[in-house]
Amino acid sequence: MIIKEVLESTTKVRTVKSLMRDVKNGKLNNNHICQRKGQQWNKSQKQKLIDSALYGFVIPTLTFSSLLGGDSNVLYVVDGKQRLETLWEFTQDMFKYEGKKFSELSEEEQDKILSTEISTVTYSCLTDVGIADVFDRLNNGTGLSSSQKMRANIEAACLMKIKQILDMPFFS
Repeated sequence: MIIKEVLESTTKVRTVKSLMRDVKNGKLNNNHICQRKGQQWNKSQKQKLIDSALYGFVIPTLTFSSLLGGDSNVLYVVDGKQRLETLWEFTQDMFKYEGKKFSELSEEEQDKILSTEISTVTYSCLTDVGIADVFDRLNNGTGLSSSQKMRANIEAACLMKIKQILDMPFFS
C-alpha cells in the first residue's frame, strides 16, 4: 500500500462535449508515466463505446488527478485513457462508426453523443507515486475469461432458447 492518507476527491458529471473541450485545450493529460501506451482498443471496442453513447448505456467513470507541485490547470488521466482517446478520435472524424464519420451523423446523433454524461472523479494533488497507486488499484480487477466474454455477446433470445432446452425433462 503506497497511499497512507485520506485522499481528497470530487465527483462530477461531465458531458462528452466538455471533456473534448478540455482535451483540445490541453487540460487533460493522457500521458502520465503510469499509463499504458495509447491505441490499445480495437475497432470493435471503439464501436461499442460510441454505440453506448448513442443508445444511453452508462460509460464507466473517468478518473483524474492533479499533480502535487504541477500545473494546477492540468489534470492527469488516471483511468479512462482509451475511452477519452476513442471519443476524441471519433469527434475529430479519425474513424467511422457504422461506416460514418462523426461529421456525417445526423445533428440529433451528434448532439446525443456530445451530451452524453460521464461521471468523473478527480483526486487533488497526488504525487506521481500516488497517481500510480490509484491507477494500480483501479486496474487491479480480474479480466473476463474467454467464456465470460462470449456469454456476454450471446443474444438474450439465444440464451432463453438454451435455457428452455436445458429445462426439458430429458436433461433432468
